[in-house]
Amino acid sequence: MRTDWPSVRGKTLYKALLKLGFVHVKTRGSHHYLVWPEKPELGPVQVPVHGQIEYGKEFVKAKWKEVETLMGVSAEEFLKAIRKSK
Repeated sequence: MRTDWPSVRGKTLYKALLKLGFVHVKTRGSHHYLVWPEKPELGPVQVPVHGQIEYGKEFVKAKWKEVETLMGVSAEEFLKAIRKSK
């Protein structure tokens, strides 16, 4: 099945990861770092939150691949969390 990846703002992606169960561990400048609590040793997912800047489809897909590696979330679940976070 083909997935249509949206363009999103960093804040929306950040909120979506929180909804999925990620935990904020630090902020450095405008970059937020979140870990999956069941596997914190695998390191954080970095989300840049730069005001109104929208990140493209390839960026969103790349973040999903990071999240999929950590927690096994499907593309549909990831996109649903993004839609709920807008």
